Amino acid sequence: MSSSSTSTVALDSAPHDHRPPLYNAGRLGQARQLLGVAILCLSMLLTQSSLGQTVLPIRSIARTFDVESSDAQQSWFAASFSLTVGTFVLPAGRIGDLVGHKTVVIVGYAVLSVWSLLAGLSHYTGSYVFFDVCRAMQGLGCAVLLPNSLAILGRVFAPGTYAKHLSFSFFAATAPNGFLVGALFTTLMDMNSRLGWQWGFYIMAITAAALAVLCIWILPNEAEMRAVSAAWESDTKPESSEPSTPIEKKAPLWQRIDLFGTLTGIIGLVLFNFAFNQALVVGWQTPYIYALLLVGLLFIGVFIYGESKALFPLLPTSVFHLSGTFILLSLACGWASFGIWLFYVNLMQQTIRGYSPIFTLLTFVPAGVAGIVAAFSSAHILGKTSPPFVMLLSLIAFCTGSCVAGNAPVRVESLPYIASAIMPFGMDMSFPAASIILSDFLPAHQQGTASSIVNTVVNYSIALGLGFAGVVETHVNEGGRNVLKGYRGAFYMGMGFAGAGVALALVNWGMHLRESKQSQRDKDETEAEKF
Repeated sequence: MSSSSTSTVALDSAPHDHRPPLYNAGRLGQARQLLGVAILCLSMLLTQSSLGQTVLPIRSIARTFDVESSDAQQSWFAASFSLTVGTFVLPAGRIGDLVGHKTVVIVGYAVLSVWSLLAGLSHYTGSYVFFDVCRAMQGLGCAVLLPNSLAILGRVFAPGTYAKHLSFSFFAATAPNGFLVGALFTTLMDMNSRLGWQWGFYIMAITAAALAVLCIWILPNEAEMRAVSAAWESDTKPESSEPSTPIEKKAPLWQRIDLFGTLTGIIGLVLFNFAFNQALVVGWQTPYIYALLLVGLLFIGVFIYGESKALFPLLPTSVFHLSGTFILLSLACGWASFGIWLFYVNLMQQTIRGYSPIFTLLTFVPAGVAGIVAAFSSAHILGKTSPPFVMLLSLIAFCTGSCVAGNAPVRVESLPYIASAIMPFGMDMSFPAASIILSDFLPAHQQGTASSIVNTVVNYSIALGLGFAGVVETHVNEGGRNVLKGYRGAFYMGMGFAGAGVALALVNWGMHLRESKQSQRDKDETEAEKF
């Protein structure tokens, strides 16, 4: 990334050679900086690897826990992970803002390591409930990792620079390939009769533990990141990465962490999502499902009201202007369709087309290649056009991929591969676009909050989208007698989400064009008045 003579930041801003390197790398120079960015990007790779661990070998895992006949129960293998990632990522970002992003990244890797090990060991218990708990705790580790890794990237690169766009694109590029890596290792372990799927989780535990140790030595500390932030032309005060007001510095920890908002938000999101996914297992006729939904909605309402009154709200109000709201809603729709596509393409390939897990993996290989192309092309596109336009392109990709896969005839086996090559353009264009927008809206000391909002929307929408798709599937599959019809219904739900996202993104882009024209008109009038 940088040395005493060259750096990504320097290349991005040649006239400003007075800027320090990415961070003080000591005697290791460029090697430490490259490793630092790589470790931060690996947090996304391991998150998607953890998701992929239960998607392809889902039938083998189901046999271990004797739930092979229940698609609804199997959906919890992925949904429990996404649920906790989406729920806890926002408070995790706030904690990182307060205690230091480097420390929280180390803790995140440690948590992921411990619970990956326990998830592997759960096959000895035969309890799918314990396995689901382990998966949820894996998600907690990833929830801690993601926003704080992005926060460090956001703090060491100046807003609007190509280097920042490129680093966020690197981060996004690891997502589809991370899924492939996790699915591949767990599937290969499952194919080995001497090992089993649990060894995929053991490998994850070892990898996360090694990264936790490396973070202590390689990642920049708070003083180094403050020094880099102070060097930005738009931020000349070294203190800017600290709480900006005396009131905030003197406030008790429970107020700065927004303890009331954290508790009500977590309870509301967990109950609402749990009710939707659990209804697939016990049926909507079960009374406690409706009770959990109502209580969850109540807590979400209390959370929203409390945030409007909080001294230090978990959700900064500066993010939720009209344009930001449209972007986040379209992001949620797109990633909900992605989660549905991912889960049901796997089921279609293995259940309907009769593919083996390893052959099913080949369906997603185009996503890995296309993901790299999409991530770095998005960095270039973001430098040439507006983020709202990039969001529109990403939602079109989500919608197109969902339609191709969901409407593919069973005998036409090439179409899922084509859809796999399209979907990464939705993933890798939407994620950096939304992250950069929110990151640039907020000051340096709230970078964890900015990235947390994006990760919350992405991961919670995946879990909630699976819940909606499962409801549709169970209501149209004729009591399990027409499996294909149920899968088609779930795909149509994904298409609906993606279509709604396209409409939202299109409206937002139109608003952006109108504002740009008005701004240019005002500028021209001001110039005319000068003459």
